[in-house]
Amino acid sequence: MSRSLPPGILRDVAAPTPGLSRRSAHVASNAALDALLRRCLQAGPSPDIRRALEDLGPASDVHPAWGPELGSAIQALRAGRREMAAVSALLAAHNAGRCGAWTIRLGAPIPLFIGGHHLAPSQTLSVDADGDALTVVTEGGSLRLLWRGGAWRLDGLHDPRGALGHLGPRHVDEAPIPGLRIETWLEPSPEPGRYFANWPGSRCDDPELAGDAARTVGAASHILRAECAEYIGWIAPMLRGFAATRENAVFRMETASGLSHAGLATVTFPFPTLIFGEVLVHETSHQYLFLLELLAPLVEDGHPAMAYSPLRREMRPISRVLGALHASLNMWRYWDHVAGGASDDGMAAEIAARYARYNDQMLDSIGAAGALTDTGQAFFDEIARRSLAPALPV
Repeated sequence: MSRSLPPGILRDVAAPTPGLSRRSAHVASNAALDALLRRCLQAGPSPDIRRALEDLGPASDVHPAWGPELGSAIQALRAGRREMAAVSALLAAHNAGRCGAWTIRLGAPIPLFIGGHHLAPSQTLSVDADGDALTVVTEGGSLRLLWRGGAWRLDGLHDPRGALGHLGPRHVDEAPIPGLRIETWLEPSPEPGRYFANWPGSRCDDPELAGDAARTVGAASHILRAECAEYIGWIAPMLRGFAATRENAVFRMETASGLSHAGLATVTFPFPTLIFGEVLVHETSHQYLFLLELLAPLVEDGHPAMAYSPLRREMRPISRVLGALHASLNMWRYWDHVAGGASDDGMAAEIAARYARYNDQMLDSIGAAGALTDTGQAFFDEIARRSLAPALPV
C-alpha cells in the first residue's frame, strides 16, 4: 500500500465514519495538490510561472483543496498543456487558501475560473491572494472575492468595457452542507450517450435554472441530514456543488462526474427531491474515488480483468465496476436510512433491497476477477465490510 495515504483514508473513502471524514479527506486532497504543484515545477515552466509556484504559501486548515481547478490542472498536464496546467494549479492553490501574489503573461489567452467564478479568456493575469481574500486582474478588468460561509463570494467587480466576462455561481446557503454552489451550463447534447458538460467552456447565465436547482439541492440536503446525518460531514470536503443543465428529450434525470471538474457534478433539472438525496451520496462517492486513484493505483497496470456490472448489465473493466460498487454501497445506505422515516414515499425499502443485491453481485464478480493492487484490495475489503450493515461499528 502506498505510504502517501493518510491514516484512515480507505475507511473514510468507503463510507462515512464518525469524526474522521473531514480531516482525512482534507489531508488527502492537499497531498494531491502538492503532487500537482511539484509536477508543474518539474515540467519546465516559464520564469514567471516558476516564481509564482515557488512562492506559494502553506496549506490552509480551513479551505477545501478538492475542486475543478485541481482536476482541470491535472487533465491539462496529462494532455501536455503545461501553461494551462500551471495557471490552473496556481488557482487551485489559491482556491485552497494558499497565499501568493504574481503576474503572468501567457503564450495565448486561456479561460479562467476559481471558486465557481468564470472569466473570459485572458493572456495577462495578476493574482493577489492572502488566504481569505483574492483579487484577480485580467485584460478585461478585475474582481475581488472573499471567503465567507465555505465559499468564494463576490466582493467587488471592475468591468469598464464589459470584457471581463464574469459568470458567478448561485450559492446554496439554505443547505446544511457549507459552500455548495450551482453553476448553470448549456443544455446537454441531443445525441444519446454524449451527456457530459465539457469543462470549462459551456457556462451560461440562467437564474431561473439556478434557483430551481438550488431549491432541490437544499431540500435534498435537509432530507439527508434528517435521515442519515453522518453523510453531511462526509460530503462537505469533496462536493463543491453542481453544474446544472436543463433536461431535453434525450437526457432526463441524468448525472455525471469527471476529474476535469472535480468536486462539481453535472445534473439535469428538474429532479425529484428524494431521489436527489441519492445523487448527493452517489456523486460524492465518485469524487472520493477520483481522489483515491490520484494517491495510489487500485488496479494492476495494464491488467485486462473484467467484472460484471448489474447496473449496466454487462462486463466492464474492473476499475469501473469497483467505482460502481463503491457508489452502490452508499446509495444502499442512503435508502436503508430513509426506509420507514418521515421522508419515505413507500419505495425506499424496495430500492435499498435492489442496491443490496447489486452489491452482492459486484462483490462476487470483483472478488473472482483479481487484478487489484494492495491498496485496491484493502479498499475492496473495506467496502465488503461496510456492506454487511449500514450501522456497522467502526
